[in-house]
Amino acid sequence: MSWLPWRSGLVLAVSTSLALVTVYAGNTTCLSGQLDWYTDAVGESPCITYQRMRQICDNNYEVPSFRPTTPGDNCDSQVVDCCCNSMAFTLSMLCMNCQQDASDGDVTGIDAGNGSYSMYLSPGGVFCGQASNGTLPADITTAICNSNIKLDSWLNRSFWSNGAWYYDWTREYAVEQQAINNNNTWTMCGNQVSTTSTSSASTYNPTAPTTPSNSTPSGSTPSSSPSRNHRRRCWRNCCGDSFNSRCVVV
Repeated sequence: MSWLPWRSGLVLAVSTSLALVTVYAGNTTCLSGQLDWYTDAVGESPCITYQRMRQICDNNYEVPSFRPTTPGDNCDSQVVDCCCNSMAFTLSMLCMNCQQDASDGDVTGIDAGNGSYSMYLSPGGVFCGQASNGTLPADITTAICNSNIKLDSWLNRSFWSNGAWYYDWTREYAVEQQAINNNNTWTMCGNQVSTTSTSSASTYNPTAPTTPSNSTPSGSTPSSSPSRNHRRRCWRNCCGDSFNSRCVVV
């Protein structure tokens, strides 16, 4: 029986080690390297960021396998303060691309059609009330900083008043801001801002994207005639101004 104390110590050590490992349930793994630009900068997939943000208000929330039509998820928790905002919607759309885009590189991207943001906020009825667009409630910001969740400053500009959302514009703007600011774009929480950035870092604050009459962001054309001589393929005839749009650029 002299082995029992050693065995108990081993079990305790293993249990302690397991307790130190952060386990993220839910579908949080990207299908391809399409979102590497986000994961490399933040240190986790957008699905993990989205899940951690939602769990501040709903600790039982786990990222589901998103629907094939947008919005892939909904702000349907009992306490909606963490998801009743455009930043959560952007993270949900990045997560949808993470889960469903099987192509590496700048090949494809899942956009959301007009009205998708409203459908995300109010599935089957009014959940959110007044949403926060381009910002977060002060108490939620405090909770996010206390939880050391990294929300890039560019998230507050990935918003269109008609409820649409564009992957290519969001990715390109995010990568631009990371380059301009030497990947020091965590301005929401003071403790996440690096004090050792190189002299190439910038405080450039560009004009927010606008939504012209053709419902496209300023400086790009994610419509039937995208820039860079791409063409847009629609799945299930659901592109254009439909609520449930899923388009890919090929």
